[in-house]
Amino acid sequence: MHTKLIRIALALALMFTAACGKKKAPPHPHAITQADADAIAERAPSDDFRDVEFDDNYVLLGVSGSKGARGFELQLAWKSMKKQPLEHLVAIHAVNSEGKIVGQADYKQNAAVAEVEANTIWRDSVVIPYEKLAGAVNVGIGLMAEGQQWLLADRGPRDWDERRLLFPLPKDLPEKPSRFIGFLEAAHAENIVGWVWNPDEPSKRVEVEITDGATVLAKVVADKPRTDLVGKVGDGNYGFSIETPAALKDGKPHEIRAKIVGEGVELRNSPKILQGK
Repeated sequence: MHTKLIRIALALALMFTAACGKKKAPPHPHAITQADADAIAERAPSDDFRDVEFDDNYVLLGVSGSKGARGFELQLAWKSMKKQPLEHLVAIHAVNSEGKIVGQADYKQNAAVAEVEANTIWRDSVVIPYEKLAGAVNVGIGLMAEGQQWLLADRGPRDWDERRLLFPLPKDLPEKPSRFIGFLEAAHAENIVGWVWNPDEPSKRVEVEITDGATVLAKVVADKPRTDLVGKVGDGNYGFSIETPAALKDGKPHEIRAKIVGEGVELRNSPKILQGK
């Protein structure tokens, strides 16, 4: 009887040790919700850029792009199909009509976290400077491990034997960064806030258009005093703020964007997802 109890105790100890050994990977620093990923997917040019599987490792839930002040900004919503190390290089290639690379903005997956759990969803934000887009018509997106081992995309316009997904670029991209500097800082149930100025004309106030998807919420002049900008950015009177419309407080996610009127470029950190509550 004594021997049997010892065996049971040893078995329980081994089970406990094994359970403790199965440590969970730390959360991804850029983790987002499924609703956030859906918002990115909704802005994709077509279904070809939604739910693209790269082998049995990752799903690109959605990819969208916009003209930012510094360059063309990509938003990529990724999902891990299993627990795995983040060991791939994300290839971001600006390619011309012949498929040749004219500019790159590649980055490593594991810049901030080494491993993710299955079903982890995160967003990568990438800015490709306009100077690197001269002559480009697409952005090639791919995943490559050491030794030039590429994961293959299962759908959408592709080249390099299905290694790169080809995301179309707008035809009216600026040739250089915008002279404006500004941010969309917050979008929540109370208000939508940010600031913007033109260093070349510091006394001139900038008009900003705030939208929810395709719906214009307001056009507002960025002329509110900001104590945090005084002594750092012109005269400091470059803030803007609007009260969040009641229609957005419906519990649903809303994609809030802030663009400079007449320029067609978005402020940094735009878009932001307002959760509607």
